[in-house]
Amino acid sequence: MDLYHKTVIITGGAGFLGKRIVQELQDQGAKVLIPRKSQVDFTNFDQTKTFINTHPADIIIHSAALYGGLGINERMPAEIYDINTRMLLNLFKASIDENGKPKFEKFVTIGSACAYPSILGTNMSEEKMWDGPVDKSVQNYGEVKKAMETLGHVYRNQYGLKSIHLPLATMYGEGDTFNPDRSHVPAAMIRRFVEAVQSNKTEEELWGVPDTVREFMYVGDAAQGIVKAIKEFDGDPNTEDQSKYTLNIGTGKGTTIDELAKTAAQLAGYQGTISYNGRSPGQKEKALNVQRIQKLLNWTTPTSLQDGLQKTITWYQANKEHADQRF
Repeated sequence: MDLYHKTVIITGGAGFLGKRIVQELQDQGAKVLIPRKSQVDFTNFDQTKTFINTHPADIIIHSAALYGGLGINERMPAEIYDINTRMLLNLFKASIDENGKPKFEKFVTIGSACAYPSILGTNMSEEKMWDGPVDKSVQNYGEVKKAMETLGHVYRNQYGLKSIHLPLATMYGEGDTFNPDRSHVPAAMIRRFVEAVQSNKTEEELWGVPDTVREFMYVGDAAQGIVKAIKEFDGDPNTEDQSKYTLNIGTGKGTTIDELAKTAAQLAGYQGTISYNGRSPGQKEKALNVQRIQKLLNWTTPTSLQDGLQKTITWYQANKEHADQRF
């Protein structure tokens, strides 16, 4: 699909990932519409339908979500589930006209590794999404992301809506959320180490267990992979099950929390000791299998963890006051 002169709606287009997707789309010559909260509440069906009907577009990307680290998932599980579910259902329903025809050439849902069964560990491949339950620590968020694949499947079958589902690894980068209530592991660590340097601390205790394995992807790479998938991916010709239109985007490389911490500490200039409080992080290991995107699109993430963290830390040090206030 050539994106030149295509009109694209992107929910969450002003957010951490959304801004990067917008830039990638504009670089391809697309016209991008970014709905604002003052314009439309996607948890309200009538408002969602009105916005879509009054803003004709060729493609819609659903990137908006209420999300965060384990802390916010523990405190607000019902709210996260409710808001994300209603947005998802309303957007799909509003994408079909009164004659049962799709309003878009392509509907793109942005998913998460949280949707995969915890038993898969570091081999979360597309065809295994339904091989078991999501980890209970992220159930409220992961189940909604899992439903994205099902909705895309049933709307394609009944209405002919061409949709693809793109699960992502945990992201980090400039413009991330560094507020402790919502930040993911990389941003939380970066803030701790930068502040430790500023206050001359020599000891830093981190949350979790050092040998926990996670996958971390630079946000710019995620946006690049998403736009490439929009242009080139419309199903795996070698698969006929529900996973046919799902495409993982990630590094495919697991990193221990201790490796991440030591790298971030060194780049931030922290030279003190690092310890862990031993609290359970949920599942022990989690990383996407990215063989499908490598094979079909010949694409891998171009940014190393070292380079991505350096960019993020440099940006955070220069924008700390503003970044800390962002929720």
